[in-house]
Amino acid sequence: MKFKLTSIILSFALMSISHAQLRLISADEIPVYHGESYEDFANEEYFERFPGIKNIADLSTFKAITGTYAVDKDQAYYKDRIFKDANPQTLRPHWTTNGQGKGYVIDDNHVFYEGAIVPHADPYTFDILGSSLGFSFTYSIDASYVYMDNKIIYGADPDTFVFYTNGHARDKSHIFYKDKILANSDANSFRFLKSIQPGTATDTLGYAIDKNQAYYYPEIIRGANPKKLELVTKEIAKDDRNIYNEGKVLDLNVDIESFQLFSPNTSERTLFVDKNHIYAQWMRYFYAITDADVKTFKPFRHQNSVYATDQHYVFAIEFEKYKILEGLDPQKTEFYGPFITDGTIMYNSLSSWTNAGKSDEGLAENRVPSYGFELVDMIDIPTFEYLAGNFAMDEDNVFRGSGASLKLLGPRSELNPQILKNHHMIKIQNQCFDFNGYEEECP
Repeated sequence: MKFKLTSIILSFALMSISHAQLRLISADEIPVYHGESYEDFANEEYFERFPGIKNIADLSTFKAITGTYAVDKDQAYYKDRIFKDANPQTLRPHWTTNGQGKGYVIDDNHVFYEGAIVPHADPYTFDILGSSLGFSFTYSIDASYVYMDNKIIYGADPDTFVFYTNGHARDKSHIFYKDKILANSDANSFRFLKSIQPGTATDTLGYAIDKNQAYYYPEIIRGANPKKLELVTKEIAKDDRNIYNEGKVLDLNVDIESFQLFSPNTSERTLFVDKNHIYAQWMRYFYAITDADVKTFKPFRHQNSVYATDQHYVFAIEFEKYKILEGLDPQKTEFYGPFITDGTIMYNSLSSWTNAGKSDEGLAENRVPSYGFELVDMIDIPTFEYLAGNFAMDEDNVFRGSGASLKLLGPRSELNPQILKNHHMIKIQNQCFDFNGYEEECP
């Protein structure tokens, strides 16, 4: 039987894969390994992984079929146990040339997956389709059924079945997520929403619609309008009724008509805006920056941190909330790696998200008491000079931002800091560091 799989054109961030694109490896294609047969080398690896096999197998006729299957003249084996269901004379590997489907082997009677018979699978028409990106399962077909690993996907048509890179699949009648039919889905009108951000095949999308309903992966978005649903980012969507974060309605008073992306998602946090507020989002967290002035708000990014200014404040935008860095003049504030200063006041904040559990006890009274923002009083701000990465100095000393604390490295005159621009390093006395503060061998 010759299978004809339907090719389906989707948006750029999604691709479909059919069995015509994947060629199966045959027994006579086993490569040569340094003058010895690959089987001999594979045997050595098999014995290392499953040393107990030496106690039950005939070693003179032993042959590793895959990394977990083997045979000798009398028996078949799965890992280090006898595999009575398989015929050792005809057992052979059955995977694609790009390595997909390595859990499968076949003989003249059965198809096996990870040591178990695949129910009802026909070894003479069995074919591997491949695996969805980011998922560990494998799709396969024979003349009668579609399989996910060793499970039959009942209701799936093997002649028209095709899968995508985000866990979805379809045939002529149904839409599937993994091995389940999406309830009330319509295959003819089903489509994924196109992301407005550049992406690749691994940047898979979860939002989809058909004529009946809207989806986020397998979940139906109750109350959503499929005719109006559109992506703002791959996690955030909107229709004429609600804003959705990963398919869940946002319980915020957002102006839907004016709601849009404020800045590209170039860090973990993404910023949005409507006519009233700036909003920040990180995974399931979504909140309004209620103190921000929409017209003058300007974000800055450093490593995994996001800061911003408006006409009134300097903001540190964290995962679940935001902080105002009191005292800084937003018109004069500059960001130098972990050093934030307006020429009069300075804060230190380096990778502040890693310091959530740090106690504020014993810190300066005027320190912002959250996530590692520290008011700096040891640097002479009028003579402050930013070096690179996490390093700075004033006329007397050299400093390094370290976690939530600023570290005094020593006198400038003794350490003689130098930027080695061609090597992306800083040299302090006889030691060299990359710009993240990790010690490196000096050139």
